[in-house]
Amino acid sequence: MAGVIRSGQLDIIGAARPSIADPYLPNKIDEGRPEDIRTCIGCNVCISRWEIGGPPMICTQNATAGEEYRRGWHPEKFQKAGSDDSFLVVGAGPAGAEASRVLLERGYTVHLVDKAEKVGGYVNDVATLPGLAEWSYHRDYREFQLEKLMKKSKQSQLALGAKPLTADDILEYGADKVIIATGAHWNTNGLNALTKEPVVGIDADLPYILTPEQVFEGKKEIGKRVMILNADPYYMAPSLAEKMAKAGHEVTIASGVSVGGYMEFTLEHPNLHRMMHEQKIEIIGDVWASEVQEGRIELYSLYGEGSVREYRGPGNLPRNENTTHKWHEFDTLIVVTGRTSNVGLYNELKARKDEWAANDIKGVYVIGDAWAPKLIADATFDGHRIAREIEEENPQYPLPYKREVHVFGQAYIPGDNHEIEYKV
Repeated sequence: MAGVIRSGQLDIIGAARPSIADPYLPNKIDEGRPEDIRTCIGCNVCISRWEIGGPPMICTQNATAGEEYRRGWHPEKFQKAGSDDSFLVVGAGPAGAEASRVLLERGYTVHLVDKAEKVGGYVNDVATLPGLAEWSYHRDYREFQLEKLMKKSKQSQLALGAKPLTADDILEYGADKVIIATGAHWNTNGLNALTKEPVVGIDADLPYILTPEQVFEGKKEIGKRVMILNADPYYMAPSLAEKMAKAGHEVTIASGVSVGGYMEFTLEHPNLHRMMHEQKIEIIGDVWASEVQEGRIELYSLYGEGSVREYRGPGNLPRNENTTHKWHEFDTLIVVTGRTSNVGLYNELKARKDEWAANDIKGVYVIGDAWAPKLIADATFDGHRIAREIEEENPQYPLPYKREVHVFGQAYIPGDNHEIEYKV
């Protein structure tokens, strides 16, 4: 951006979304601090909230976007630490990395531990998908900031490639407070939001069935004919389909939800479907699976029971039997049916709460996908929010925020203050 201006190719660049990600972008360029810029990743989650109908705008990179007035969050300034508590953060994905960054900015001692070799968690895999390489800027910003802040905080540590911590390890660690940010995983048994049940025959331990994580891992052989069973309305299924198609596979998506449906709100939906048309990706819509066997999957129409309802006696459904079941062949099945939180460690610590005091632990909290699977933007917000509110009585739950809307500089309530009051 700055190079294009300096070379004389352009005189001015409009930076709307980049200014949401970092309102101080021009200042940081002028001050020679490009590494401190929260670079926009181009995910369009900001505009998605407007397209949904106007809830407060959010940003995957900048958790303070839209929170300046109602929560008093300044993008660059933070309240100083309110105690000498030390923190152990387990998991360096979007939530854990952001929580650690903000705690360090506030002056706390933080030990951030992850079994992975790199900060970023789930983002490291997602950024390898076609067209999503820029999402790695989310990781890069936090990775640089953590490195810089750790140098200032001599007692803080970033431990990557560490052995997974057990509940015993954490209880004996010596931290005053513990934040669990262990993420989530794609379901290995076909569990989904449509039927609330697994699918008979789906088991990702089988050689011909893969989860997205196993695709990224690259250890299983993928056959010529790839079927993707999808119940996720965002980018994963179409992105994996594009990846497979460009690698020479014949790809079919069998989906019980709109393929890339959320991307209607990010304004990417039309071009997404143009891509799938170009790549000859077949979509079988409004279906779900009743059973999977090696080399084939039985699909049925979600609306195959007919439109007429009539009483058929106690305990019987008031519709016809669904007779639309049909077998489809595949060589490899990729299951994108839903995610489940990696919450076992937190649950074990919570069950052993009577041991906290003896180990000088004041609190254990869970954030991000480990609390509930969510958008990367919302996981980042989780981490930022708990670090801002960590001194509160129960920081697991957000503080209330200002809900009144002020228009044209006037207070909504007589005598109230319409100006932003930053908590710095």
